Amino acid sequence: MLSCDQCGSRQFIALGTLGTLEHFRCQSCGWDDAIAIDRDNCVACDSCEWTGTHADLNDVADLWERVDEDGPEPDGECPDCGALAYRQAPEAAG
Repeated sequence: MLSCDQCGSRQFIALGTLGTLEHFRCQSCGWDDAIAIDRDNCVACDSCEWTGTHADLNDVADLWERVDEDGPEPDGECPDCGALAYRQAPEAAG
């Protein structure tokens, strides 16, 4: 999971995308970073602004109590707020 090299925070704001690089700014100290992203593996929280990869997600606690029978199946649980996270369409990831 992305964390700030300066202060260790995991709270980032996405600044934009250039090619396969996603640019971020740390909300705690303002440090900017760019990382390579895998657009086919992007997931986003359904509640907060967190985005990441499938590997960053936690297992979903009480799955069947949190999803609708005919609704989309979540990819995991957001590591920041615990809400459900879903795979993003490649065009939405960039």
